[in-house]
Amino acid sequence: MSAATAVEARGPLRWLTSDRAARYTARLLALALWQAIGLLSDRVPTPVGTIEFLIDEAMRGELWVHLTWTLRRAVVALSAVLVLGVMIGWAMGRWWRVGAYFRDVVTILLALPAFIWALLSAMWWGFSEVGPFVVPVLAATPMLVASTFEGAKSLPKPLVEMSQAYKVPATRMFGRLVLPAMAPFIIAGFRYAVLAGWG
Repeated sequence: MSAATAVEARGPLRWLTSDRAARYTARLLALALWQAIGLLSDRVPTPVGTIEFLIDEAMRGELWVHLTWTLRRAVVALSAVLVLGVMIGWAMGRWWRVGAYFRDVVTILLALPAFIWALLSAMWWGFSEVGPFVVPVLAATPMLVASTFEGAKSLPKPLVEMSQAYKVPATRMFGRLVLPAMAPFIIAGFRYAVLAGWG
């Protein structure tokens, strides 16, 4: 069998070894494992039972009320995370004194998992409306600060120095130079911040 014939024979099977097939297989295996655990334990609902419960809650109108409140809290908290994370991370990369002050604090906050903040929040404020806003900010901001800090360190220094030499206003330089240069780092950090905040 020639090499061309071997490639043609593998053609239909090539999809099974692709990245897309791996992603779908992982999802199907996760659902199958979830279903098996749900059938073996009375405390874990099955995927079918979960969908039935969600449909029942939606029909009674309870799902949309709680989902709206959750999304509102998430939007407010993640907006605060975005502003604080970008400002602190950029300031750490821009001024070495700010970096020296916040570096150890950010490192310690990165080491604390979100459930520690949830426990402390329940002890400090009880099960009030304060915790769902404060916990995501405390858990997610350090990730965005660390990522933005790396982006701020990679800013093109010649362009920054030229902007300063031509006395470009700080707001214009931040909007036209700093933010576009740091955008990949901010997006990557914010993705992890969303996961931490949602958790």
